[in-house]
Amino acid sequence: MADIDLVIVHFDDAVSVFYGRYLHRGALMYDGFVDGNDNLICGVHNWDYKLEIGISEYNNSEVLEKFSTWIEGGDVLVDEDEVRAWGNDNPQPFNRDAYLGL
Repeated sequence: MADIDLVIVHFDDAVSVFYGRYLHRGALMYDGFVDGNDNLICGVHNWDYKLEIGISEYNNSEVLEKFSTWIEGGDVLVDEDEVRAWGNDNPQPFNRDAYLGL
């Protein structure tokens, strides 16, 4: 979506959609894991991000952008305009085509 990597996290009865790259090194957050019902953990250096708000407990200045999300008919939907606007303000340094072999 808008050439922005996203990660979807389902916990309890909630869903959060965050920017999908680890802020410290740019690794994909989907390579991480959920620790209990509190944190999304990066698979590279084990940095944590609160599932409800995206703020790191380790370093509160690190915040994964969280996008507006809702569930409709069993589908997880995210505000594409919001993601696109964030992407325009935060150009991505990653060559996704090279990563995907395109």
